[in-house]
Amino acid sequence: MSPTLPPLNPSSASFRSTKPALLPDHTLPQRGKLANQESAARSRQRRAQYKSDLEDQVVTLKTETNTLQNMYNQLQNAHTVMGNEFRDLSIRHEGAVKQVHLHQGDDADLEEFMGNEGDSTTWRSAICFDAPRDCFFLPCGHCVSCYQCGTKIAEASGSCPICRRKLKKVKRIFRM
Repeated sequence: MSPTLPPLNPSSASFRSTKPALLPDHTLPQRGKLANQESAARSRQRRAQYKSDLEDQVVTLKTETNTLQNMYNQLQNAHTVMGNEFRDLSIRHEGAVKQVHLHQGDDADLEEFMGNEGDSTTWRSAICFDAPRDCFFLPCGHCVSCYQCGTKIAEASGSCPICRRKLKKVKRIFRM
């Protein structure tokens, strides 16, 4: 015969359950507090991360704002410089237009003078009286000598024999 076993009693120390032991009722409020504390910690962590992200965005926006402000200042300076250059070029252009109008009258006189090719005494150099007049002086535009005499005058006196203006250049005239 087999020995008889005593009946299993759940309250006995030898009884082992495969189910997890339930916490007594007095630990439930502690479990709730723990859950609330974990939730609050996660919430604080999310807020801290959000605040950190916002601060990073503020730094980025400030950097971009400074960059844009610098670009704006550079464009303003460039605009000012270009405005000054435009004004200077306009003044120079007006002066050049006035000089062209002044020299157009001189060119008309020169064309009129060169139109007298038939008169050999008028077309001869007023300096040597041998060679034809084939140069004119700048800036006055007077045509009174041959090229050799004109260059000698420019080297010697440096002024026009007609108007006494300082010579800048002697230009040769080529005729057809």
